[in-house]
Amino acid sequence: SVSHINWDKRLDFGRRQSIRGVLLHGIKKLPADAPHPTPPQLMRWLQMGMTIKAANVQVYRDAVTLTRTFHEETGGESVVMKGQANALRYPDPYIREPGDIDLWTTASTKEVIRWARHHNPKAGIEYHHIDLEGLKTPAEVHYVPSFMGNLFYEWRMRRWFQKEKPKQFGNKALLPDGLGEIGVLEPSFDCVFQLSHMMHHFFFEGIGFRQVIDFYYLLSAMPKDDGRIMR
Repeated sequence: SVSHINWDKRLDFGRRQSIRGVLLHGIKKLPADAPHPTPPQLMRWLQMGMTIKAANVQVYRDAVTLTRTFHEETGGESVVMKGQANALRYPDPYIREPGDIDLWTTASTKEVIRWARHHNPKAGIEYHHIDLEGLKTPAEVHYVPSFMGNLFYEWRMRRWFQKEKPKQFGNKALLPDGLGEIGVLEPSFDCVFQLSHMMHHFFFEGIGFRQVIDFYYLLSAMPKDDGRIMR
């Protein structure tokens, strides 16, 4: 029954799916005659919301620091993929539960590895990114945004990434409350990238509600006259 909502279970579900901030945003918009959490339950939700906001502020700051440091030390440009770039599309830029920072740059693979190893000589090298330490937020610097399991599709997608790459580094997004700005992907490119990323999750890690909500807001941000994603 709707009148007997177990708000603690909803909070636990939100924790497992990393969407507690989104659920809290919905609770705040409930009409007066709808079931509401009790005051003690609401206090737990609100405390959690404050924690998520503080975490977002930290990740935004670290994303700005990482972007600025890369530019100052290499002269190259970068974009933040997924994560905090997705959070900016939400109705409140502080309700998405943040994770790490994914950075894609204008630099070559060798240049990325050289730069990351300068900051962390033991930085772990993966197939499409290298880990970067030194900030409060874990970060990955990508040589390529994503990858495919099939060699032919991998070659085709990499060729498309390379073709579209020059268009991705002139798009800046202002962060909330004067926290700075970061580079972001064009929506049409971002759509292909995140579909590829979601497919990887589907086969190897599982897709959660956070990825689905991210993609919903990405599609909502697509220019109405941009039909490239459909071709």
